[in-house]
Amino acid sequence: MTQYIKHYYKKTIDDTWITSIKKIYNSTTNQWSSDTTYVERRKPEKEYPGLGTKVWILDSEGVEICLSDLPDSTSVENVSCDNKKVVQILNEDQFNSVKDLVDASNNLYAEADKLQLEADELEEGSDEKNTKLEEYETKRQEAKNKFEQARSTLYSF
Repeated sequence: MTQYIKHYYKKTIDDTWITSIKKIYNSTTNQWSSDTTYVERRKPEKEYPGLGTKVWILDSEGVEICLSDLPDSTSVENVSCDNKKVVQILNEDQFNSVKDLVDASNNLYAEADKLQLEADELEEGSDEKNTKLEEYETKRQEAKNKFEQARSTLYSF
């Protein structure tokens, strides 16, 4: 049988959990952006032998979370850090409910990309091109909605 967990990445420099992201202010655009390049990271594979990451999703702060499976022989328990569940044991239904939504989101993004490529080949301003672009926007919105549904589902555990 297989075990399932949700987990964050760890910093390679000190093996602490990555639970937040450095924010950078851009005075030109007057916006904050996330800087994920400031730290080398790793999956907690040495702590959890046999870790098989299947899903990547961002938490509400833009920090990447993974859903992974583990062999039964690997010892695992829930771990909290900075008021976040950095390792959380999931049952198979919980794991699959999030994975299925993320997979659906990824498929919708792929369909949207295909529509955009098709639209790029059409005459600018034509009804056909405008229809393809509307279909593209609809697919992208559906994909975003599925991703948000996956995130909400993950937070419900």
